[in-house]
Amino acid sequence: MQATYKMSDSNTMVVGTTYEEIRQYDPQRRSNLIYFPVPGAGNLFIPLGSVRGLSDIQNMNRSVTRSFKAFFLEDVWDITDNLRLTAGVRWDDYSDFGSEVSPAPG
Repeated sequence: MQATYKMSDSNTMVVGTTYEEIRQYDPQRRSNLIYFPVPGAGNLFIPLGSVRGLSDIQNMNRSVTRSFKAFFLEDVWDITDNLRLTAGVRWDDYSDFGSEVSPAPG
């Protein structure tokens, strides 16, 4: 949701919020190579003759659910006909790794 309020001819306030729930389920891995991490040397890649399903032995993804919430506030000032100042702040919160406050892009 977003709401815009025109405070004067030269000043506009924008406020908004969002909520999303993202689900990843039953991810599959198909490849024509198998890789093995080698400590200190990187990865060892073993080519296969064709593309095969490798989900049972090398699937780094898993079924997960993530929720995302955000709130933002932005103020737009038209100082002159050719000069505009935009200032704002945004708060994002992800269920799987936390929240962050940052300047809102203008």
